[in-house]
Amino acid sequence: ESIHDPHIVDYFGFAILDNRVIVLIMECVIAGSLARLLSSFRHLPTTTTVNFMRDVLRGLSKLHQSGIIHRDVKPQNVLITTHGTCKLSDFGASAILASMARSEALGRYTVQGTPVYLSPEAARGQACTKSDIWSVGIMFLQLTTGALPYDQITPDTDPMAVVLQIGSGRMRPKFDKSAFPEVTVQFVEGCLAPTVEQRLTAAELLELSFFFV
Repeated sequence: ESIHDPHIVDYFGFAILDNRVIVLIMECVIAGSLARLLSSFRHLPTTTTVNFMRDVLRGLSKLHQSGIIHRDVKPQNVLITTHGTCKLSDFGASAILASMARSEALGRYTVQGTPVYLSPEAARGQACTKSDIWSVGIMFLQLTTGALPYDQITPDTDPMAVVLQIGSGRMRPKFDKSAFPEVTVQFVEGCLAPTVEQRLTAAELLELSFFFV
């Protein structure tokens, strides 16, 4: 409740109904999500997506400065206001109810998030703030190309198999660098660096030429 930012959906609290249903009380953002936009247009113009990614990274920067990992950055969790601004949603579950939401046991690890957007370390149950950055890179490629950057995934693929392959490094995102300007490639590679140490922070990404051309 203490986090307020133009790029984060306001979270007001939660209620527990009948000792079994958790209800999050959050700001109403009525223009839909990036997922809904993608379903309507198949893919989005790069210039439009750049503006959306700027908003997402500004929201993540605020969360990360507050010590919060979102853990489930994806088009469904990025809502659009009537003014065209993007706002991150579902971070309340990440901050307060993470152990109760979107969790599945995998050996001795607990994996949180949606498999296709997971970073390698998050797939191993070791998520950090830069795990959210990886998810931004996957989301950007999905929005601009209309497809996830994994050619091994089909509708019949077992989600836990995806988690295992991403965590082991056997499944890596692929994209055609020749189809994008150099500044865009730099942005994507900054998001999808395989190690946490190589990956850029939200603040560092916002300083790239990608956002100023």
